[in-house]
Amino acid sequence: LDVVRRNFPSSQHAKAMDVIECESNFDPTAVSPSNDHGLFQINIVHKPRVQSMGYSWDPQIYDPYINGKVARALWDESGWQPWTCA
Repeated sequence: LDVVRRNFPSSQHAKAMDVIECESNFDPTAVSPSNDHGLFQINIVHKPRVQSMGYSWDPQIYDPYINGKVARALWDESGWQPWTCA
């Protein structure tokens, strides 16, 4: 996926694809019962982070590229730890 290539180093592409498949089954509009959103299933607790990056939560969190940018910011801080599927 282009969103993975644009946001993650090549060494992490396979892992990012696995996370997307497990978390959202490649559905950019996915919402979980635990309030996780988009391809990378970004949790609502990260709404302030999304807004601090200059994006609105809804509808922009469902844009694959924005969701990917937020995922990359979280990954930069904590690796794959925030994702249960990682």
